[in-house]
Amino acid sequence: MARVAVPVSRTSRLDVFPMAAPVSDATNDHDMPNNGATIMLVVNVGGSTHTAQAVIVQTTDGQTPSVINYPIPAGAFVPLGPYPVEIYGDHLLFNTDHVDLKLRAFSIL
Repeated sequence: MARVAVPVSRTSRLDVFPMAAPVSDATNDHDMPNNGATIMLVVNVGGSTHTAQAVIVQTTDGQTPSVINYPIPAGAFVPLGPYPVEIYGDHLLFNTDHVDLKLRAFSIL
């Protein structure tokens, strides 16, 4: 199945975190537009630690690192990023291991 899109909101002086509804799909994973100034907010609404992952697309010496793992503690609100376009691409691939991880994204540009 296709990855689930995470809508990216833009910040403004009037509303610091204009957010769409949180997204969570641990089966199909996620993607979102990335301009190099995009932040992913991850909220763990569950009672145990879960893992979020950002997928690296840039190759170095013919090797492509697979993912960066972020452990998200129970009940935590964790901002991740920004993600440089030259390393992560203009479309960030983001994985979660459980539906308890809720994702919201915003751009600081």
